Amino acid sequence: MPIIDAGQLFETSIDYLIVGGGTSGLAVAARLSEDPKVTVAVIEAGDYHKGVPEVDLPGLATRAFGNPKFDWAFCSTPQVHANNREV
Repeated sequence: MPIIDAGQLFETSIDYLIVGGGTSGLAVAARLSEDPKVTVAVIEAGDYHKGVPEVDLPGLATRAFGNPKFDWAFCSTPQVHANNREV
């Protein structure tokens, strides 16, 4: 499962392109790639954070919250049923 840049992706013949590497996207990609004749690519927004503890270790995931390196900091509008807090 190599990590490639956009230029390499454009030069590669693929059978399936999965947009979004979340739980569902990776599950679909894993199932499709069980066929050795099929080439599957997954694209995901953001940087590749190899060897970063906040990404690799589930117990440290909360350290990524609010850190602009990992968190896009999207907030909802004030929620009436959450005491007008943004979530």
